Amino acid sequence: MRQREFYRFTPAEAQTLRVAIEPSVAAPVRITNLVAATTRSGQATIQFHLTGEATVRAEIRSMRGEMVRLLQPSRAAGAGVQSLTWNGRDSQERALPPGNYMAYIEAIDSEGRVARATTPIVITR
Repeated sequence: MRQREFYRFTPAEAQTLRVAIEPSVAAPVRITNLVAATTRSGQATIQFHLTGEATVRAEIRSMRGEMVRLLQPSRAAGAGVQSLTWNGRDSQERALPPGNYMAYIEAIDSEGRVARATTPIVITR
């Protein structure tokens, strides 16, 4: 029933149709403890915790919100600590200038619920 606005039920004989609406018992996925640590060489390690299974996408964005690197395309991930590494380069593998960037993480659970989180990354060389 999640994908249609209505259903039509036409019984051949007199019958009773009972519809029960129950709330989802599973809590939506959450992204917690998102941190980024950088090295002098301009490499960053990004860690976060997922509260449940989800499809995760990770991007590096400029401070204007423009994506400079797709760090991880949509990929299944389990509950627990996740870790990603960024080499400080853009999508064409060019070294980005020192400055402020954002790690953007998006997780979508099996119910289609979305969690998003961001954390700043400062690149120094």
